[in-house]
Amino acid sequence: MRHYLLAATLLLTAGSAAAREFHSSSTVTGANGRVYQREGSTSFGQGYANHQGSVTGPNGRAVTSQGSTQYGQGYVNHEGTVSGPNGNEVSRQATTTYNDGSYDRSVTYSGPNGNSTGHSSTGTYGTSP
Repeated sequence: MRHYLLAATLLLTAGSAAAREFHSSSTVTGANGRVYQREGSTSFGQGYANHQGSVTGPNGRAVTSQGSTQYGQGYVNHEGTVSGPNGNEVSRQATTTYNDGSYDRSVTYSGPNGNSTGHSSTGTYGTSP
């Protein structure tokens, strides 16, 4: 059985009335003693959210991510990237629209070699009985 120790520190700062920021930091130690450090921050306001973060391994190499989300009446759009320690990046673009209890969603992933893949879905939402 593996045991993990998770120490997390969360800080919520309320800057101006228009924008807010959320910062998080956590350390995870595995049963083998390896320690991973995660840092992240999100800023958000009316109709948008931006985030960035990283995970650093015991060897000092890090994976970073950043992205932005825009939302409004009936839609959510997101785009972001994940970068590995070797410099390769994968980008993600997603769009979701909502209308009369149903949604349409499309997602596209693009790799460092120019190839891309994606998926789309539709569904319904509402309240449960």
